[in-house]
Amino acid sequence: MLGRLAGLIRGSDRQDSSRGLQAARLHAAYDRPYFAPALFNLIPVCTDQIGSMAVDSRWRLYYNDKWLASHSVEQNAAVILHEVSHLLRDHEGRKQAAGVKDDRLWNTATDCEINDDLLAEGLPLPNHPPSPEQFGLETGEEAETYYRSLSSPATQARRGNKTAPTQGTDCGSGAHGQR
Repeated sequence: MLGRLAGLIRGSDRQDSSRGLQAARLHAAYDRPYFAPALFNLIPVCTDQIGSMAVDSRWRLYYNDKWLASHSVEQNAAVILHEVSHLLRDHEGRKQAAGVKDDRLWNTATDCEINDDLLAEGLPLPNHPPSPEQFGLETGEEAETYYRSLSSPATQARRGNKTAPTQGTDCGSGAHGQR
């Protein structure tokens, strides 16, 4: 398996997005075999409507082929693991159960829930994605806790923000339920 993975990675042309995506999914599955069923149930959809990657609630993985080609296989694998984690952690369902109203803030909270784990494992997430430390929060919490903390006036005052932080990209309806 490792030999085939290495051959695929070495042979992939950075302009061939489907091959790059395939290499990233294989890399992610090899490193985390318990994610393999989820990774290979994602339905890839190439689009220029998004800046990087996102998932919807129907297990489609949207990806921008130019963005994919500009990152390493390892970085792409980390982002795919991030995106599939939204689905595995049922972020859409949990948002509805918690009565969350602010989709962008929920997306940031769910990103913090996922990214603190992935960063602790040493995965190379590109572009400084949202993490609890960026907002002065403890690691290891759930999205609901991060959402409450991020929307609290005390957290906003501590950060000097008058509005809630909504950095990061939109991870799609798989993260928050909205189109």
